[in-house]
Parts: sequence; structure tokens; C-alpha cells
Amino acid sequence: MGIYDQFECYGHFYQIVKEGKVIACCRSQLDIVDTQRLTNASSIDALAIMMNPGTSKPCDENYIEPQVDIMSFRLHGAKPLVSTIPDDTQKRLMKIMKYKQWTHMRVINLSDIRQPKSAKLPGELRKYKTHSSNHEHSIFSDERKDELAAILELYEDKPIIVAWGSQPCLSQYAKACLKALENRDYYGVSTSKVPYFHHPLTRQFSWINSLIALMDKTVSAL
Repeated sequence: MGIYDQFECYGHFYQIVKEGKVIACCRSQLDIVDTQRLTNASSIDALAIMMNPGTSKPCDENYIEPQVDIMSFRLHGAKPLVSTIPDDTQKRLMKIMKYKQWTHMRVINLSDIRQPKSAKLPGELRKYKTHSSNHEHSIFSDERKDELAAILELYEDKPIIVAWGSQPCLSQYAKACLKALENRDYYGVSTSKVPYFHHPLTRQFSWINSLIALMDKTVSAL
């Protein structure tokens, strides 16, 4: 059985609009579930924090994404989840889940903006700034601090994985994330520069093996 036969992905997609015009296509969360073993959908084993949603999109091409007005931005409450097409990054997270025997992982990002090419992300963020002086697209912004607090409270005793790569355009959100986690344990394969942690798709080494080694070392030291 292949990894994609065992795991499925579900995401909350939305669009940020201003004066009726879409200025950003976003995803606020992704749930990866082991469909063979999951018995309680509300029970989540781990939280992963990544850079941005990348290529993530609904399986249903006709799905109409809910719109959120930038002038009254709010994502509290229930978030409708739809089936999504998994990518290589999520495949690596699935392998971590399989090794740890987790059945449900939630993924959030430094920025919710969907941009499949990381080289174009700085431009997307600059374009966003022409519409808003705030940072509604990031759960690590002041505008969404209550939403973040609720999530961190939910995962108070759960493993947290940090793996957002080294995009300078996201450094302020990465720093805000680390500040939010300063009293929490988290796992990430460090780079030579703060506040960056290797992305699962790094070609320098096996990210999967490195992260598993970190997690197992921490457990054995207890």
C-alpha cells in the first residue's frame, strides 16, 4: 500500500478580498489524516509549522472558496475543510507520521498565501502590502493573535515541528513564531542562521532521518 493510499489531506481554503477584488488566495490550515487508523477526527497528534501552502489546492476544481474582507478580517470559529491534492512536502510529513504512528497532523504556515514557486513569494508579499499595512495573511501577526493563542492552547501537550526553510521575506513571521513558542518544546532541523529551519524538501541531507533522530534523541533523554 502506497503512502497516498494510507493518508489523505484536507485544507481550509479562502480568499482575501478588498472592495470586491481578490488580492490573495490562501489556506489557513491543512489536516493530514491516516484514513486506515483514525478513530477520532478531533484528536490531533502533532502540529507542523511550514513556510506557505505552496501548490496546495482543492481536489474539486469547482469548489468556491469562501471570501474574507480585508477590512473586517476574521477566521475564528469552524473552518470548512475540503479534500486537497497532496504534494511532496506533505509526503515527507506523512512518512514522519507513519514512523511515529500518528493518525492526525495539522499544518499551519508562516503565511497563508498560496504561491507554488518560492522565488515568487517575496513579490506576492510586496503586492499584498500595497493593499494593506497589516499582515492578515499570517497567523503570527498581531491581527490574528487570538486565533494563534487558541491553536497553541489546543496543542499544549503535543509535538510541534518547525520546518519553514530560509526565505528572508518570511523572517519577521518566523521570529514571531519562535517568540510564541519560547516556552514550548519543538523540533526542527536548524540551519546556520536564525530564525530558519530546514524545509522538508532540502537536498542537502535526509530531512526525514534528521528530524526523526532529533525526536527520538529527545525521547530517550527523558
